[in-house]
Amino acid sequence: MSVVKNTISFCPECYKRIPATVVIRNGSVWIEKNCSEHGFFCAMVERDVDFYLKCLNSGNGRIIYNGYSLEVTDRCNLSCAFCYYPKDNSSKDRSIENIMQEVDMVGHLGPILVTGGEPTVRKDLLEVIATIQMHCPNVELITNGVNIDEKMLDKLIPLLSSGNSTVRINMSLHKEAQGKDIELLELCRKKRIKLESVLIEPVSSLDQIEAKFDFAKEYADTTVAYRMRAATNIWNEKGVKDKIFVSDMLKELEKYGMVHPIWWRNNKTSFFNTLVGGIPFMLISWYDVNNCDILDINCPPLYPARNGTIENAAIASIVNEGMDKGWLNGRRIKD
Repeated sequence: MSVVKNTISFCPECYKRIPATVVIRNGSVWIEKNCSEHGFFCAMVERDVDFYLKCLNSGNGRIIYNGYSLEVTDRCNLSCAFCYYPKDNSSKDRSIENIMQEVDMVGHLGPILVTGGEPTVRKDLLEVIATIQMHCPNVELITNGVNIDEKMLDKLIPLLSSGNSTVRINMSLHKEAQGKDIELLELCRKKRIKLESVLIEPVSSLDQIEAKFDFAKEYADTTVAYRMRAATNIWNEKGVKDKIFVSDMLKELEKYGMVHPIWWRNNKTSFFNTLVGGIPFMLISWYDVNNCDILDINCPPLYPARNGTIENAAIASIVNEGMDKGWLNGRRIKD
């Protein structure tokens, strides 16, 4: 066994932030930690040692995409199997005044990533975006695309255009959308515009990757870059038995196209940029409470945890998960 680094992680029981050590043993990378209340824990961080060390030594301090995720609703029009966010369709949407109070506090962390829930369930979404832009011009939309018909897209394009026929819309694909999300890609093709990114439905098995890559090739003319995320056990997203790491996806993609890692980008073990057959991909395998290296991802993208802190999106999700279970940094907050 050899020690790679010292860091900070979470106790998987009480969600306290505790010292941890990243080590190489049995041909893989592991994190080891000891909670004074709940004992010793270890979990795999990456299967491929060489890949992990290359990412560690790449010299980049943050993930490639900046931004602050601004939740404008807890509601959603889908119920997806792999979703970390626990929707609440009985909730009342925030007022624009309340949203702007948050924008005024976090606008310097921009761009502002308008998210939810599903933002397009708000009938006043266009007004929300336009109002935010008065204070923070750089705004992006994260959506499942289901509610964006041609009429709405025509209104979003001038609001979210970033030039070069690109619109700052980041869409997530889901089988639960029953093809309505694909209709948005067809509209983009018709109008000869590209979405900023498309998140292909989470990968729960490596044998799904060929079909997902074929899809990416088919719609490459409608998308600047694809995100391919492994399903994980974080916050509301549960049921993943076999952890898929970034290196697993990278090796599988090598079967379907020439892979050119983009090492000059700000890559991490859990977020990695590469070209596959000339198509840009970001491969994502979030840390969970068991293997999280907090210091490794102490960087954007940023997300407001429900205890009021602003964290990396994965860290905030783990904090929220702990709070839902009644724990906040080792302290019991509910039975």
